[in-house]
Amino acid sequence: MNLRALALLILVCIPPGIPCGLCASLDIPAVEELNEALGPEQAVRYTLFGLQEGQTVYVYAEGISGNLDPYAAVAPPDTPPGLRARFGEEVRQAIDDGRDPLQVIPAFSDRYFLAWDDDSGEGYDAALAYTIPDAGDYLLVITNSPAKSATFGEYRLLVGIDAPQVLSGDAEPTGDRIAVLDREASQFRVGVRELHANLSRDQESWVYVLQPVEAGDTVYAYIEATSGDLIPALVLTDYGNKPLAAGGPENQTSVARLQYAVREQSRNDRLNVRKLINGNSSGEYRLLVGLNAPEVLSGAADPGGRLSCGTRSSSGSASSWTRSPMSTRKVKISGWSAISGWNGRIPNWRSAPTSATAISSSTGASMDS
Repeated sequence: MNLRALALLILVCIPPGIPCGLCASLDIPAVEELNEALGPEQAVRYTLFGLQEGQTVYVYAEGISGNLDPYAAVAPPDTPPGLRARFGEEVRQAIDDGRDPLQVIPAFSDRYFLAWDDDSGEGYDAALAYTIPDAGDYLLVITNSPAKSATFGEYRLLVGIDAPQVLSGDAEPTGDRIAVLDREASQFRVGVRELHANLSRDQESWVYVLQPVEAGDTVYAYIEATSGDLIPALVLTDYGNKPLAAGGPENQTSVARLQYAVREQSRNDRLNVRKLINGNSSGEYRLLVGLNAPEVLSGAADPGGRLSCGTRSSSGSASSWTRSPMSTRKVKISGWSAISGWNGRIPNWRSAPTSATAISSSTGASMDS
């Protein structure tokens, strides 16, 4: 019996779903195809179990929706979660310091990863090969390119062992299971964004468009004024400006919170931030928006995970807005302490303008940049 026939006979006896490097150890190429999605600054982690010294791992990642520019890396198995957020922070710090961020990316990558790639495939696709130096488990990380701000979307991933055809992006899957998704560490459908902006007499509101949400998700928001005499309020609406939830100031403070349990799939919901009391009040604010992250309500949640709210539109001057049917609609809220001007209604509620400006939703990014 030849070696290939023996390998196939042994594989028949292995229960399905168990990662197996046997084919590769017997010089039989193995290829797996996977599909997932990435939010801004999210990292999807896969474990490559039981790799053998001398094997070569091939990876090809292709963005297939949204504006995703994928980045792929092989790392030690003990690489801590949260590395992607740190990556983004270093790139932004380089920009603030007047350095070339494109020089930070290879330096950071070489420091933390065993192998990495951004654009060696077709277009913006990532493609890499890494020869295993020591037998054991390894980590495969797929994230969005740190060279670009807040790209997101679905991707197609090919992972091969001793299968160089993977680098073409067209390798045929062999039915082997090579990469095992670490769903918890990848933080699927969990995310927090921290955003900053200001409101004034000439800038009465900001509108943030959220990523699609699913039934069973919960949206959380926390806002606090950080300067001036600003008293902010929050209203969450659907794509047609129908109010879903609202939050007003608590106990005569400049803090407001909002929580909404999603009942059905929805796209383009909008989180509206505006002054509770119109006139000359003004100031800066800090906003936390969370998807399935209740710690947002404490105001101390750490940004990260999968949440996109990277589009904003603004009112400009108050005179540039027109009233919508919502101007007389009262949003009923229970549990909020009433103060002057807050009766469950956001004063002078007006529709958002038709224009919108794309901005970075990266962790800690200023909304004024």
